[in-house]
Amino acid sequence: MYFYYAGRRAARLTCRAFSLVRDGIPDGEYPPPNHVAWLDLEELACLRRAYVFGRTLKCNEPSHAENTPSSRRAETLLRYLTPQHTLQDPYMAAVLIALTQSQRSTSAEQCQGRSDDNGTYWRAVLMVTSHKQRCVYIYSTNISAEFLERFDRPDCSPPITNAGLTIECRQLQLQEYETFPRRLEVSLREAYYTPRPR
Repeated sequence: MYFYYAGRRAARLTCRAFSLVRDGIPDGEYPPPNHVAWLDLEELACLRRAYVFGRTLKCNEPSHAENTPSSRRAETLLRYLTPQHTLQDPYMAAVLIALTQSQRSTSAEQCQGRSDDNGTYWRAVLMVTSHKQRCVYIYSTNISAEFLERFDRPDCSPPITNAGLTIECRQLQLQEYETFPRRLEVSLREAYYTPRPR
């Protein structure tokens, strides 16, 4: 999934995305937009480390054995880029924004470019797993078309209204394991189908 800035792909975000559709897509219809993204906290930490130390560093390797100035600089940069609170990682906000950018793009394609989305809100849901914490976090937000316009036209002054981005987070325990799939589905649907602002 890509994050767009000033009308072009600014970054490729490593996550998995899917839609909340039970049945297959009828012939001749557009595929549904992605509604939900998923990433893992431990995998995100590995990706961040690999980015800092270069593409040759594998996630399962220990930190550099050599105590060189460049490795010390990389460790300092890694500490700087790693948020204190892993559940408030800015990467998650970027994924939610990219998800709504994708939804808006799909909607515009289906309307053959005739979409006037002033006043429209897009709903995005992010599922975050953690093997260490043995639970799932479900982030959700409503993002307005006006908010997305800021990334399309960063040189323009933003509107005064709807200045912020509010992200909700709920926690879902893995136990009881036998009921987890159903509980997860219900939680994702509740998060996605929460009414949009009017």
